[in-house]
Amino acid sequence: STLHANDAVSAMDRIIGFYPKEVQEQECARIAENLRGVVAQRLVPTVDGKMAAALEVMVNNPRITDLIKKREMGEIKGAIKGGSQYHMQTFDQALMSLYQQNRISMEQALRFADSKTDLKLSIKLAESSPDDDDAGLGGLSLVDHEEGN
Repeated sequence: STLHANDAVSAMDRIIGFYPKEVQEQECARIAENLRGVVAQRLVPTVDGKMAAALEVMVNNPRITDLIKKREMGEIKGAIKGGSQYHMQTFDQALMSLYQQNRISMEQALRFADSKTDLKLSIKLAESSPDDDDAGLGGLSLVDHEEGN
């Protein structure tokens, strides 16, 4: 079914919000047991003037089920981010992928990001090589020292 929401967490909040407060806890358990997943999309302008779908994908796995039952919606985004083995991804991860494929510009990636700061850092880390001074070590390097010297 289709629901208008900004992301997977907002979709869950909207679904639960359809129910009266006095039955929301019971309905959360029911939703958690029956939900298959949530896909949210944002259409992002591409470098060639077309549109690309950035998809946030939440698959209902044991961790997601537990978070929904406990109504810990604030933890779902982290579970999605760490759930690549379940083929889950956040919007920022989808935007990063589109950017790395040269399908969207950095400007558009940041414009549609949930966290501009986190996405900008991810891009910087992905684009820096181990030899770069900006690789996070501030110019420090590891040097092997022989014992006794």
